[in-house]
Amino acid sequence: MCHSKADLELSLCEFCIQKLSLNQYHCVRCANPLQHHPTITTENSFDKPNYAPQLCGKCLNQNYYFDQVQSPFLYAGHLIKLLHGFKYRQKLFLGRSLSQLFIRNTPLLSTELPIQADIIVPIPLYKDRIRQRGFNQALELANFFSRQTTINIDHTVLKRIKPTMSQRGLSAKERKQNIKNAFAIKSDLSYKHIILVDDVMTTGNTVNEAAKVLKKAGVQRVDVWTIARA
Repeated sequence: MCHSKADLELSLCEFCIQKLSLNQYHCVRCANPLQHHPTITTENSFDKPNYAPQLCGKCLNQNYYFDQVQSPFLYAGHLIKLLHGFKYRQKLFLGRSLSQLFIRNTPLLSTELPIQADIIVPIPLYKDRIRQRGFNQALELANFFSRQTTINIDHTVLKRIKPTMSQRGLSAKERKQNIKNAFAIKSDLSYKHIILVDDVMTTGNTVNEAAKVLKKAGVQRVDVWTIARA
């Protein structure tokens, strides 16, 4: 970003890392950034206040098929440049940087407790998009997550069965219609707890559509991991 001496794993200097916007106050289910941050006052005045878990309006009024989203950054500023370099300019080494940033800033992964999931599943691309881009960014991230968590990947579970337009620039209604019936699963699915991986979550329609077919096939829990929330 600034060509200063960088952290070896992140390929970023401390100054640029600090400029990334954390998704600190968010919905406890879908990780949607919240505008209001009510606090619970601690009994000990020397302690820092704890922020009360809160659902956003969408989660209060709509049933999603996914269970919980981990998305530690906001889709803004330098993070957009990193994601675009990774996704559109084939700077695949940034996948390592982005996955490390995710792991370092996700409380769920900051403990030594094992992650309770059967498998990691990347959101698939349609075959034409794979040929055009040359790789699936979600699969690249899933590979890094798998190495860090020791949870295996299965990229054959979920298939993209129809071409879709890029979700960029579409309205929420158009995004939902665009991704409708885009996924299918293999018939012998036996996993009960799946982690879906993608790079960015905006409206959540893509991961929700994927989670829907997984839940209908008997999966009991679907968590979502994305680098950023828009």
